[in-house]
Amino acid sequence: MRKEINNILHTLSIMLAFMLSTDRLKAQEVDIEREHDILSYQWIYISNEMKTYDGLANYCKQPKYRHYTSEVLESIHYYDSIVLDMIKYPRPEIALNQKELKRVVKDITQFGIDYDPLSVVSYLEESCDFRKQLERDKKELKKRFGAHSYNARLLVFETGLTRYLRGMDKRILEINDYIFDIGPELIIPTKYLADKYVIVGGE
Repeated sequence: MRKEINNILHTLSIMLAFMLSTDRLKAQEVDIEREHDILSYQWIYISNEMKTYDGLANYCKQPKYRHYTSEVLESIHYYDSIVLDMIKYPRPEIALNQKELKRVVKDITQFGIDYDPLSVVSYLEESCDFRKQLERDKKELKKRFGAHSYNARLLVFETGLTRYLRGMDKRILEINDYIFDIGPELIIPTKYLADKYVIVGGE
């Protein structure tokens, strides 16, 4: 019970931080570098939670946590799209290294293809379905040995889930580093950003 309460408190605390971040978007101009950095590490927190069988249960069983996870991911993609727009149509006072920009454009574009929000959500939903089925068959699988045993299937499942999420983490952090490297002080008027946001738990 204590562990479940702590997990819920952790979840609520990071959701609150995200809500405050989105509220701030509506009140002032936004530093793209800073906000992307915050979102990137919010995702790493979520990802680390889901890399284990028990950790994934929070995502599978809590609708608000699923919604929050989707919001963070969609926000990262949204900021990525803004960065791409700014690279394509840079302000005259911002000097950008063309070689670096080509790499940024390529990686952001490929990340959007490989890990678009719908694909990620679909993968996680399939993982939840597998987890539910594994739990349903747990008693029977515990009687088996080798590759068909409960522990073996659990290991294969966690290994695949961890590999998928680590690959995603790596790409997000690389793009986050790129944004800092090009360092163009990416400031966008709040009005442009606010319309794109839906606060976690909002209507």
